[in-house]
Amino acid sequence: MENKLFTWEEELELLTKSQFGDSEAKNRLIQYYMRFVSSIAKKYFGFGLTSEVLIEEGKIGLIHAIDKFNKSRGFKFAPYAFWWIRQSIWQALKESGTEDGKALVCEAEKQSKAKRKRKEPTIERYTKFYTEQAIKQIMLIDNYSPVFDGAMNGGLAYGKHSPKILRQEDREKNLYNAIRRDAIRYFDDSNIQWWEMDSSSINDVPAHVLSSQVHCLNHLFAIRKNEDAIKAILYRATRRCFDAILPALDGNGLIEFEFTHDNKVLLGEDATGACRGSLCTSIDAMIRAKKDNDIYLIPIEWKYTESYVPKDKTNPIRLKRYATLIEKSEQLITPQDGVAYSIYMQEPQYELMRQTLLMEQMVRNGEATKFIHINVIPNGNTDLRQQVENNYIPNLKDKSLFVCIDPQELLEPLCEEPFTKDENINNLIEYLRTRYFTSNLTLL
Repeated sequence: MENKLFTWEEELELLTKSQFGDSEAKNRLIQYYMRFVSSIAKKYFGFGLTSEVLIEEGKIGLIHAIDKFNKSRGFKFAPYAFWWIRQSIWQALKESGTEDGKALVCEAEKQSKAKRKRKEPTIERYTKFYTEQAIKQIMLIDNYSPVFDGAMNGGLAYGKHSPKILRQEDREKNLYNAIRRDAIRYFDDSNIQWWEMDSSSINDVPAHVLSSQVHCLNHLFAIRKNEDAIKAILYRATRRCFDAILPALDGNGLIEFEFTHDNKVLLGEDATGACRGSLCTSIDAMIRAKKDNDIYLIPIEWKYTESYVPKDKTNPIRLKRYATLIEKSEQLITPQDGVAYSIYMQEPQYELMRQTLLMEQMVRNGEATKFIHINVIPNGNTDLRQQVENNYIPNLKDKSLFVCIDPQELLEPLCEEPFTKDENINNLIEYLRTRYFTSNLTLL
């Protein structure tokens, strides 16, 4: 399988050669995208066709995409290939004769048609906070602010140029300069997929200037090995003074990013085709800490400008995985009318629910004794904060084990002594103040 990551220019050259009959170029593209095919096919395992057949059908769709791709339309290849791969798998499921397969494809096609009918979002349809943050980031770029290190915007999203998207060659500059090299190496070495809105660049730093994955890394990655700094921010969030911060389970510092842990066994999530950050329950940042005789798990779910419209995620696979665990949960209140179509099956509750279950399973396995769930949401993102406060927190048995906190408030202790004597932390706070913070947080 192809290991080298292609640039867009290299990929385009291979596509052109392939369409002119170069079989070697076509085989390189097929090998390069087979992991992508597997990740799509994985969603349809257990509905009447074997994994091998589904992957083979996906490969047929991939080959069709290679043959049909038209670069003049302005789209990247990956989202175009995704459509053909999925269509090929759907067709195979429909022809398989199994009722489960037909029902799944029928529902998926309905949702796909409904999505196509919806208008593409404009800035006026986003929340006020999203708009304010987008304008701030664009102005920083236009004014050549050092936080973007000379990056230029106008990159492509869904085939269109956008001022919120950095150019392909500048996307790494979305990360704070002091962490850039180490953060990229950390993701590469840990086989973590980067988030990207159109799934076209999962091997690259997100180019969207409002990426919450980048937002989280820019706040926390620089202090991932600083025990005193981590204790300080945890005290601000939880009001608990921890005795020690324990090494991350991945052995790389004291904070683990895009955390997963034996998801197939603990949550029944099939690990085939999944990796950290993709196709399974993952947590933006995980900290383990000790207080007295207790070992705490402290998962941090990190949000920035996200907002969610009500959309039920109930399906047989999810109910099989999570319903029994919710009913046995010591933290989640079981819905009176059952888990199906409940508040837990809508975002953002769906994500938080799965993280809670993972923590409970790890405690049951003896890997910790307690956990405290932290949800970082900017105060300005009132829509999302209200969703969490009105829909998720009321359904918790022990509300003291869940904390919702603004990122600026979380890091505020780092503006006090003794951290003001640390040049690295001073530089981090200055970067965050310029790029993200909404009020004038100054070093004391």
